[in-house]
Amino acid sequence: GVDGSETSRHALRFAIDLAALHHAPLQVMFCWQLKDLGVIEGYENAIAPIAVGQERAERILDELLDSVEIPTAGIESHAFHISAAKGLIAASRYARHLVVGSRGLSGLDAHFLGSVSKQIVNFADCTVTVVH
Repeated sequence: GVDGSETSRHALRFAIDLAALHHAPLQVMFCWQLKDLGVIEGYENAIAPIAVGQERAERILDELLDSVEIPTAGIESHAFHISAAKGLIAASRYARHLVVGSRGLSGLDAHFLGSVSKQIVNFADCTVTVVH
């Protein structure tokens, strides 16, 4: 699971190495909501349609994948319009291993907003690695 942050780049590098070590395919997922995409050009003062958000999410994912060295075979990427915790927990039902980054919320933010990685660790149906 990636979100475009520097921590998710580290998680992606870890996942690439892990997949290569086990000769396993790699599914790179970016679960997004409109608030996660920042300001979308042309929609600075309005809510962008989901299709426009999907295009933006796919560009973010492509930029992230372009920023790391990836072997050519066995990697697929997907952007899904769903909250990160819900999407990645659902995906864990079909995965052997789930790798996510930790943004490191602390204090009141962590208490009230919760932590995606904490939810995944608690509810995933497969092995989970949280990369800091």
